[in-house]
Amino acid sequence: MLKKTILIGFFVYLTLYVVFLFLNLHLIPIAWIDEIMGLDPSFRLFNGQGFNSYIWPQEGAEDFFMSYLPLQQWLHYLHLQVLPFDIYWIRFPWVIYLVLGSIILLYLFRKQGFTMLFALFLVILLVNDKSIFETTRAVRIEPLIFLLIGLGVSAQHKGQHLLLCIIATALLFAHPNVWPMALVFYLQAIYTTYGVSKFSIKTIMCGFAPIIGLLLFSVFIDFRYADFASQFLHQGADHAVNGNILHRLHSHFITRLWPYYTTQPWGPFIVYGALVHAIIHLRKQGENTYFAYGIVLTHLVWLLILGPFARYNGILLLLSVLYIAKPAYTYIQQRNARKMGVIILLIAIISTANVVGRHTMALAQRAERNPYPVINWLKQELPQGDTTYLITGSAISYYAMAPNSSAGYFLENIPPYKYDFDKYEQHLLLLDYPLEECEQMVTYEVKQSKWSALFKSRTYSHLYLQRSKNAQSYATILKKLDNESRAEVQSRK
Repeated sequence: MLKKTILIGFFVYLTLYVVFLFLNLHLIPIAWIDEIMGLDPSFRLFNGQGFNSYIWPQEGAEDFFMSYLPLQQWLHYLHLQVLPFDIYWIRFPWVIYLVLGSIILLYLFRKQGFTMLFALFLVILLVNDKSIFETTRAVRIEPLIFLLIGLGVSAQHKGQHLLLCIIATALLFAHPNVWPMALVFYLQAIYTTYGVSKFSIKTIMCGFAPIIGLLLFSVFIDFRYADFASQFLHQGADHAVNGNILHRLHSHFITRLWPYYTTQPWGPFIVYGALVHAIIHLRKQGENTYFAYGIVLTHLVWLLILGPFARYNGILLLLSVLYIAKPAYTYIQQRNARKMGVIILLIAIISTANVVGRHTMALAQRAERNPYPVINWLKQELPQGDTTYLITGSAISYYAMAPNSSAGYFLENIPPYKYDFDKYEQHLLLLDYPLEECEQMVTYEVKQSKWSALFKSRTYSHLYLQRSKNAQSYATILKKLDNESRAEVQSRK
């Protein structure tokens, strides 16, 4: 009876998870930096302005964008062909990727012989993960990686080696943090295919998949490898780890999974437990060795190259769960079923805290988080016609000004600024506080709910559209804002 009740509860929770994900998609988070930075090059291309961006600080990005691996931007461009330029619909496909990835993972877990209860528990553990939940709503590449890794493991299980090579190639253009797994997927597919059919057409096609991908990428960037390296490495430096080996060990094994230690303590146990198990596994050369190599190689690369960054952690957790799920299931089967059921239920319930808290906040602050009144207000108040203007500040202004080719948006805390201020007639800021140095144009206000004070989070409740006196004054104000932003970031370290 207990098992059936828990099973029904898991199904109900996952259903509500998806429903509320779509229901509050435009509310959490409010428009933010990663969202518009990832979108901007694609929208400019879609809008006939070229594949470039004046938001990214890397030299040359304003001519041709190469600061980030292109898979996300390619998909944004495809999405814009069929979906409207709207904050909800910009976010929509990335939720679909998470949902599809979850379905594939559920299928994989069941194919490995897990009970439906345990399979659902693993899916809940993954989708409730803080970084996976947040990156899905925040229009980052991680939900697509979630789907691609699920498809890759599924292709390996089914012996679909050509598909596995294609997925490995896609991961190559997704993010450096999955390059180790892409390499392992690729080598495993080549090794298995060659072992079955030697130098067959299928083996050759598998071998050439990433080469074809790299050739197409080379054509896309017009073979400007030096420019790509300059932009890409400049961007990567912000998330690279520095220091001696002791500092890197501390960053990887201690700092990396903060704040999992306090909010989702099972995360570090799963991640580092999987690493220990993989090392032991490789010494014994048991089954599923290729994935053990993937775990160890991923940790090694992250240890040496990638600094701690919370939004990467969901990928590490996903790989760890996929690897350690089977031995964990075997262990659980050998223990008292009722006790294990209670433990699984408790972990599942505790894991929902962040998700439930964020959706509760979205519902309590629904009016002050709703982006559409703000966008409509901005479209009315921003300069009309052929008046040229620049605007910085709140990222929601990007959605209002982006279709206007006479306007430009940039981030005040990410210099150097690419625009020539003197060429624009008006210099605007949209901030949640007024500046004495600026002319106050108009204010957007929404009455805060009585519950709003319980949540210390930014909303659109008070926004001040303000105008600088001239280009020189604008530059001075921006320098001040950038210094304040850097001081705030430093104080949080």
